[in-house]
Amino acid sequence: GVLPQRAGPARLDGLHRAPQSVADRGDLIGGARSLRVEQRCRAVARGEGTVTVETPLGRILSRCFPDPLESNIALAVRPEHIEIGSAPPGDAENTVAGIVEREIFSGRRVEYTVRVAATTVRAQCTSATRWEVGAQVTLRLPPERCIIVNGAPGGAPGASS
Repeated sequence: GVLPQRAGPARLDGLHRAPQSVADRGDLIGGARSLRVEQRCRAVARGEGTVTVETPLGRILSRCFPDPLESNIALAVRPEHIEIGSAPPGDAENTVAGIVEREIFSGRRVEYTVRVAATTVRAQCTSATRWEVGAQVTLRLPPERCIIVNGAPGGAPGASS
């Protein structure tokens, strides 16, 4: 099954707070290496309190984004906020299948590098459940933990440098 992570998001006046730009990331994004921190993406839809972005993982829904949303944006998710499990992803929102490429055991926590399509994702969980290298796993990126930031390096996806 999926192991939910318990830490709470950054809050400001009871609302989720998204960094407004790359410069604002500070410690909120300092450890966010799951999507290489600077994973560029493209907004494809905006709903009531949500933005859907196209990423190398597919379409990801975010509930934590700046307003206004610029054309150069990036998606970041801290490794400890990604839920890892063994159930097939099915049609569940923000859920992707991958293969464990690397496992780093550090006592109470285990960090995994998971291959998803042409990219890798880093996920952390407790050592109570472990997956071996080569295991097929499912990753869930909770929309409230998917942080969109303005000012992605290198311009918008598909832009020439």
